[in-house]
Formats: sequence, structure tokens, C-alpha cells
Amino acid sequence: MSPPDTASAPPRRRLGLFAPFVLAAFLSFALAWHWEAMRGRLLARLEALKSPAADRAWTLAYDRVRLNGFPFRLDVTLDDVRLSEPSGWGLATPRLLAEAQLFAPDHFVAFTPEPVTLFRGAAGPVEVHARILRASLSEASARPPRISIEGEDLAFATPPGARPFDLVSARQLNLHSRAGPGGQGALYVGVVGGEARPGSLLRRFAGDASVDLTLDALLSHADRARGPSWPAALRSWAAAPGAVILRQASLAAGPRRIAVRGGEVRFGPEGFAQANLAVTTAGLQAPATTRLVLSGGQARLEPQALAPIPRLF
Repeated sequence: MSPPDTASAPPRRRLGLFAPFVLAAFLSFALAWHWEAMRGRLLARLEALKSPAADRAWTLAYDRVRLNGFPFRLDVTLDDVRLSEPSGWGLATPRLLAEAQLFAPDHFVAFTPEPVTLFRGAAGPVEVHARILRASLSEASARPPRISIEGEDLAFATPPGARPFDLVSARQLNLHSRAGPGGQGALYVGVVGGEARPGSLLRRFAGDASVDLTLDALLSHADRARGPSWPAALRSWAAAPGAVILRQASLAAGPRRIAVRGGEVRFGPEGFAQANLAVTTAGLQAPATTRLVLSGGQARLEPQALAPIPRLF
């Protein structure tokens, strides 16, 4: 048998050996370039939020920003954060941590391990402590934006001179808003295991029992809520005319319960709620079926007067 003719064999091609490494290097470079580009874009957006804009009255202030999370996340840490608007409403916290996926940079999930201060305009601040307090934000330009806030084991405190807050604590808090078709919005508020402040109307209703609150509603003309401040946006929405279309609303404490199914709440030019709602009650010195009337800055659970109601704006 004769040996193989190696001289006439074609040379081996070595490109296939290096192709995977070349491709991996290219993808790594592209990912790093994209991450740096998104990092720069996010830092520019944060800087822009320090000043008001034509379609945004609120501003964001912070002392320091740190951004990492390479390669697949954008992790942001902000120190001494304050979100504010001209009428005095806003939020502040010593530290805020947020993250977004690199390929979904407009959907942020945030939380803070520190207390949060809620500024309520002329009513003054409320300090909120929580074991867990987190939020998510997307579709920020929608009306209302897509926001979800969840809290567990919360405590509320107001400093001297501020209007007292009706809750001292709550086991759970849920707040969600969504934009819908036809300019509508949706709003859900849920409080579980709340403790009412002594001396408040809520404490008169609940006694020593814990409070559960549910509000599930649609907002007509929600896209009209625009203006240079929070009150101005609400005035514009109310004049549209916007309304809170109740799907379900209830307040319960032990054996006591007030429930509303259906009806609308509107707001007059002075900012007071206006409504005449059919309600059912249990455990109260009131008819089992009666009406809740909101008019002239006063609330009545027919036939009894309840209390003054605060202005929305």
C-alpha cells in the first residue's frame, strides 16, 4: 500500500476555529457600546428633570447619582432625592434605588430603605416609615402614567403645625394608575389593616378596629389633567369635565362597613367633591340602604351630617 499524497491535499482553513471568538468579541463590544450609550442617555434625562418643562411642572433634585449594572441592567442610586412642583406637593427621601432592564429602559422599578416624606402643599408634610416600600413607573408621558406603589408595615407621622394624617399605620398599601382608551384612566387604592388616628372621623367610624379601604375607579377625561402645577392640572381635568366613575368603593372596620357600587364623583371650581351616591351600610346607626351626599364642602350620610371634606385643589 502506498502512503497518502499529502503534497496534493488542500490546505486546512483555520477561519472556522477563530470565528466564534471573533463573534463573541464583536457582541461584547456592541453590548458595552449600547450600555454606555443608554447610561449617557439616562444621565442626560436625569439632568433635564432638574428643570420644569412645557408638559411637566414637577422637577427632580438630588445631590449625587451613581449608575452601574453592566451588562444587562441600569442600576441607579440617588442621594437626597426630592420630587417637587410649584404648589408645594412632592416627595423626598435620603436615598432612592432604581433599576431598569437594558432593553426596557423606560420601565423602572424603585425602592428605598429610608423614610419618605410626602409634602402636601399647605397641609404640610407626612413622614412615612415602611418595612417595604417600592414602586414601578412606565409610560411616564401618559395621563395618568403607569404607576404602581406597594408598601408593607407602614407608619405615618406629622410634625407640629402640619395637618394631622388620618392613619397612624397600615399593614399594606397598594396604589395603581393606568391610562386607558378614549382619554380614560384607571385608579386603584387599597389599604389593609390601617390604624386610624385618635380624634379623627375615621377613628369615630372604626373605633379600635383596623380599617380596610378599597377604591376602584375609572377617570374620565384623564388626558386633560395638564397644567403648570398639580392643582392647575386637576382644575383643567375637573373643567373638562372629568369625573371619578366608581366601580367599587368600600370602608370596613370590624363589623362596620360602608360600600358604594357605581356612581360618579365630580369636582366644582372650588375643588370640593360633588356626589349623590347610593350606599349600603352595616353595623352603623344608619339605614342599611341610604345615600352619601357630598356637597358644599360637607359630607352627609343621610340623614346625618358627617364632617367637612377637604378640597382636592
